[in-house]
Amino acid sequence: MKKQKYYKNPKKKFTLSIVFASFLIFSFLAFFEYSKFTHDRQEQVVMVTRALSDFRARLEFLINENLKLPQGLITYAALNPDLTQQQFELFARETLISDNRIRNIALAKDLVISHMYPMAGNEKAIGLDYKKILSKNSPPFNP
Repeated sequence: MKKQKYYKNPKKKFTLSIVFASFLIFSFLAFFEYSKFTHDRQEQVVMVTRALSDFRARLEFLINENLKLPQGLITYAALNPDLTQQQFELFARETLISDNRIRNIALAKDLVISHMYPMAGNEKAIGLDYKKILSKNSPPFNP
């Protein structure tokens, strides 16, 4: 019996063609799925980055707003050294009327609280000396 070459046998040639075509189709589908997966993941990364960026911007805004808001109060107190509690409350109320996260604010001249807003519930804070508190709980502090 004469041995036929592999590429000349029609059944084997057909089988080889089917296997090769199946391999190409499978490879194409695998590449397509990988590309889609990569694209979807990149899209998710972009969405999360945008969401975090928006959150960061809102957080920075709130922090800056709450840090800058008392600056006007500090300037007002510096320009009015004989500021009364009533004047301080009026100015503090108007300053803190906007939607911010500051609940109460104190004015401490020479690190001793002399003015407070709101006064209700915070009366005990008047006269509190930060120098005494700092000397007990922390390393030396030079005002």
